[in-house]
Amino acid sequence: MGIKIDCKSIQENILEITRNNKLSHINYKLYILANNDIASNIYIKNKVKICEALGIECIITKDPQVIRDNCNINNDSCNKITSGAIIQLPVDKEIEKMESYSLLQIEMKNGFILDVDATDVHSLHSLMNSNINIKPCTPSGIYWLLLNIMYDNNDCLKGKNVVIIGKSVIVGKSMALTLLNESCTVTVCDSNTKNLESFTRNADIIISATGKKYLITEDMITHNTVLIDVGITRDTDNKIYGDIHPNCYDKSSYYTTVPGGIGLLTTAMVAFNLVYGVNRIETYVNNVL
Repeated sequence: MGIKIDCKSIQENILEITRNNKLSHINYKLYILANNDIASNIYIKNKVKICEALGIECIITKDPQVIRDNCNINNDSCNKITSGAIIQLPVDKEIEKMESYSLLQIEMKNGFILDVDATDVHSLHSLMNSNINIKPCTPSGIYWLLLNIMYDNNDCLKGKNVVIIGKSVIVGKSMALTLLNESCTVTVCDSNTKNLESFTRNADIIISATGKKYLITEDMITHNTVLIDVGITRDTDNKIYGDIHPNCYDKSSYYTTVPGGIGLLTTAMVAFNLVYGVNRIETYVNNVL
């Protein structure tokens, strides 16, 4: 039987490091562009809960201009060194039509507004070039988790065969870049991949982020595989399911569950990225000005 990874403990470790790195003279603020999606609003509540526990003020809005006015580092009237922003997906159609939303996207992609989710051009460029910068929240949480496992087993990530299923920017592609930087052998699969099991059976680590209920079954893995379940879907019975069938756990070395798994680390990394990103901006501004 594999060992269930204690994501709650890892979350607490991330939050403690975040708390210790807060600068006492900064009033950290997180601006969240909200939507009308019920599931997304649950995620927003979780992010707000985590941030407020660390003394981080959260401002939830459906007006992109509010974020532009308060977060753009080129705007002298804003809290330019204290604030970051998140665009909570999916974006409402009404918001997508706003000119202020289009401008917000441009400003975040080009680094004029701190993108706490770290999917802007500058963050991804840094990731591609192995530079130290804030990284997308979910891949960073998974990376933190993997380091915990490897440290506990006197092992390392170098040379591990990793199969990532799903190629979104916020998880799959960013995760692949992160692990390539650790000298892992990475294979990225998606819905077009033929004979998925031929890849998963050779994996040391499987990271699945598709949102397809029980995509990964027991016959698709070998013994002692690390199983990281990022997918989440709500079935007709209104229950939440992951990508990986629980029958796989017996063959794994370590595994995460849905719910109660990677989501805890993602929310913790939101606070971590905000604090780390704001601290970097302040250091840069103080050195330049």
